[in-house]
Amino acid sequence: MSESSTLTIPNKHSKNFKSLSINSQDFHIKVNQKHERKPSEETPILKPSISPEKNKKIDNGKIKDTSIAKIILKSGLSKVKRKIQIQLYEMKAKIEELDPFKGILSEDTLIKGEISDEDIGIESDKIYKEHMRQTFMSLKGIRGLKKIPEEKLQEKKLNLPRRFESEGRKTVIFDLDETLVHCVGVGKGHVSLPVKFPNGKSSTAGVNIRPFAIECLQAASQLFEVIVFTASHKCYADVILDYLDPEHNLIHHRLYREHCVQVNNFNIKDLRIINRRIQDMVIIDNAIISFAFHLNNGVPIISWFKNPYDKELQNLISYFPVISESEDVRDINRSLFHLETFYEDYCDEFNYL
Repeated sequence: MSESSTLTIPNKHSKNFKSLSINSQDFHIKVNQKHERKPSEETPILKPSISPEKNKKIDNGKIKDTSIAKIILKSGLSKVKRKIQIQLYEMKAKIEELDPFKGILSEDTLIKGEISDEDIGIESDKIYKEHMRQTFMSLKGIRGLKKIPEEKLQEKKLNLPRRFESEGRKTVIFDLDETLVHCVGVGKGHVSLPVKFPNGKSSTAGVNIRPFAIECLQAASQLFEVIVFTASHKCYADVILDYLDPEHNLIHHRLYREHCVQVNNFNIKDLRIINRRIQDMVIIDNAIISFAFHLNNGVPIISWFKNPYDKELQNLISYFPVISESEDVRDINRSLFHLETFYEDYCDEFNYL
């Protein structure tokens, strides 16, 4: 990456949850570094799209950006000034224009020309604010999770073989639903796929494919060992994954609900069951609760349902070279997302109880 790339996963150093700029040439974090650059320094890890002077304050010698926390606080209290009404249409384009979906289009497929740039911006802000609210609530809930007993982890331990081409690479783990795809029900969706259940009955799953999902998997497979870890059942997940990766060249391993650990009625994806070094694994999941015990291994991507303008996976591709070359992926994620301290920082900032 010779030029700056944008990663639109919001964190507490961005204003209004806009895109953040990553310059790979300036982005170097090593485990043995004595001094770790902070976002406020001259050569930032993240470059907010705003003037930092207007959104920072001094607290015990530390510079904090308060803009996101303020927005989260206000978003739940203030009414939306303008309601966005988006007309739903059936796509009339020719089938070749629908690639890579090639299937039944949902009734809520959007015609791009019918939505103004202003409306797109307002809708995006709403999505980001909701994502940050969910992040805060999830981190609050994680504090009450029980520790997983060692014997329970041992029961789930896996011995996944390495493919020759993935030797020496780090491992990227993708969630499935609301990260790569969204299941919308029978008769709807970008594609309509048959699913056979364990009881012998069959149904058809309407599935929306997130923009750039296949491109993201392709890019990841060039740099990493790729695993999809879903809390869904195997009978459903395999149908979706066979559609995304019909030749089984992109996804090296598939893990399902049976591999999750039940904690407080949540399906937790505990990375300790995978026979890889913990510092070499990154999990990309819209539900922070899924990687509750490995916050610094996680990339908290925004949930996706149908937005045709979504570019989260495209922007994520720019992040891949950064983590692939890192000594410890947790150092990189910790510097970007601050998930371990976000809840406490928010509570401290606003005296939240």
